Amino acid sequence: MKKINFENLSWNWTRIALLILASLCLSVGFGLLLNYKNGLITSLGFVILIIMLSKRFWYKNHVEYNKLGIVIKLNLITDRTIKFNEIDKININDNKLIVKLNSERKFEFQIKDIDSSDINKLLRILIENSKSIFTDNRTEKLLLPIE
Repeated sequence: MKKINFENLSWNWTRIALLILASLCLSVGFGLLLNYKNGLITSLGFVILIIMLSKRFWYKNHVEYNKLGIVIKLNLITDRTIKFNEIDKININDNKLIVKLNSERKFEFQIKDIDSSDINKLLRILIENSKSIFTDNRTEKLLLPIE
């Protein structure tokens, strides 16, 4: 079974520290702080930013979320961005997770080979943060209790 990499973007202190370090490297490297230009320090700042922003390309199954929305990439090359306040219905069966929006648009994700605990965690994130209707059509009810 494949695992999903989850990343909560709300107040992630390591992410904030890396952003501050990258901005300091860029400011010093461009000569804005110490009036000393250095291309190596500037490059270090850009490398830190590239590593932080490229995480969603490292994993085949990746989910980023905060209190406003979620970015889901499951068995796809591209990802789907969904705002929680636009979600109307969530439907799951044995092979697919279907998220229907208020605008009659829908997103389908293949979940056949994904670990059931990760599917339940993704469902918990979607249900807790949106005011949506949830329907579970799986043959085996694998929903974990909300802790």
